[in-house]
Amino acid sequence: MAITITSNEKQILQSVTIPPRPEALLKVSEEAKKPEPDLAMIARIISSDISISAAVLQVVNSAAFRRMKEIESIQQAVMTLGQKRVLPLTKSVALKSAMGQSDKLASFWEEASTVAASASIISRLINKLALVDNAYMLGLFHNAGIPIMMLKYDDFDAILQVAKESG
Repeated sequence: MAITITSNEKQILQSVTIPPRPEALLKVSEEAKKPEPDLAMIARIISSDISISAAVLQVVNSAAFRRMKEIESIQQAVMTLGQKRVLPLTKSVALKSAMGQSDKLASFWEEASTVAASASIISRLINKLALVDNAYMLGLFHNAGIPIMMLKYDDFDAILQVAKESG
């Protein structure tokens, strides 16, 4: 099911960036330099990063790669795009967002990865194997607004801390 976005919403979304984890770029680059890179490993690395995951899914589901069915998993997306397209895409997302990197986001990345892994494990435990990738992505993106708010508002981390303590 496709989501319809208004032109105003598109304009807002184009101004929003989610800073990637720099280690994801490093790990993808290391794997890509190997004589025989493992695309499954590259997909796992990309899956650990919200901004790179979002960019890969956006590109693979764009008009240039339109399929009968929308691709929802990073594994499928990486296989569809291939290493020659995924590496430059990963680099461009990391470079574009590098200015927004912050030590304040370290706990965000850690929590997002933990929730994603937990959602994936729960999906397996309840025998919903077809939903494992979707559960992981949902867990990864569950708090995607935090980095955006931190980039827009200097005091957002303090506000978030107060909210966590009171709630």
